[in-house]
Amino acid sequence: MALEVPVWMQEGTYSARQDRQLIAALSSGGVVAPHAGGFAVSERAAGPNFTVDVAAGRAVVPGTSQPGQGSYLCVSTATENVAVPPAPGANSRVDLVVVRVRDSQVAGPDNDFVVEVVEGVAGADPVAPAVPDDAVALAEVVVSSDAVAVTDSMIGDRRQAAGPQQEFFHSEIVDGVGSVTLNIPAGFGNFLVEFGVTGQASSAATLRARINGIDEGYALSVSRLRGSEVMVVGSDTRDSPYLLLGGLPSGDAGQLAGVRGTITAAPYGDGSGRRCIVEAQGFETSDGNGALSVVAGGSCLTPIKRVETVTFMLNTGTFVDTQVWVRAHPNV
Repeated sequence: MALEVPVWMQEGTYSARQDRQLIAALSSGGVVAPHAGGFAVSERAAGPNFTVDVAAGRAVVPGTSQPGQGSYLCVSTATENVAVPPAPGANSRVDLVVVRVRDSQVAGPDNDFVVEVVEGVAGADPVAPAVPDDAVALAEVVVSSDAVAVTDSMIGDRRQAAGPQQEFFHSEIVDGVGSVTLNIPAGFGNFLVEFGVTGQASSAATLRARINGIDEGYALSVSRLRGSEVMVVGSDTRDSPYLLLGGLPSGDAGQLAGVRGTITAAPYGDGSGRRCIVEAQGFETSDGNGALSVVAGGSCLTPIKRVETVTFMLNTGTFVDTQVWVRAHPNV
């Protein structure tokens, strides 16, 4: 492991990336004090047309193009007037107003940030485009085919408040279903995700976990497991790999004391993304049968930006009063 020079050493030197990592460690992405009007989007004050006014403000913009990129503090001291594309020929379109960082260490020649509009796709039921890398959303603009100017009634606020980093935790009790998916929101899950299952099934069953990551829509393939017997990995197709956690007892065969694990990420050496390492620890059932006392782990072959969902599933039967949970730490 390489030890980097701590930031703000009197005699040391360090990269701007380390300062950005400090920002990322202290604050989530978003607009600073949106309630005070920072980066608010409105119709053009000088008279509505196909532009919008974006108020002065400060935003913390997470760098999402590269691992360890950190977050940028972007400050605007005056109102920016930003062009909106013309109305579509038919139907409606949803455009997205964003603050986006341009960093020559990532791509291109520029070292600044821009306030811009990402054009959506017109349709009968249009949706807003995805937030680009290295950007935060400010507003959505719904543009119909008969629009002649952008007015406040067409603008929807998308600002989220930047603030102290907090972990994400979600737990629920599932009953009567064979699978459950826990979602990890944007801003979490590219560094450390923890998961756990405690409960039983309507009949003795095999418990699996499927880990979905943001990488061109593919789930993560897992291989090179260490350990024995119950910890194996399989996949019917590339889109549905799973991690086999072991046996879940039936309701009359005792309760699983708990299966828990972690998903950690580390940068690929070539900078193409992160690889994830999955580890899980099994525990015995309450009656001593069906022991899952193995430790195993593996590396995800597919580079990822973050873990998006964890799905727990049974090969037969349904969960009975089973607790499932996931904890995700903020992106860095």
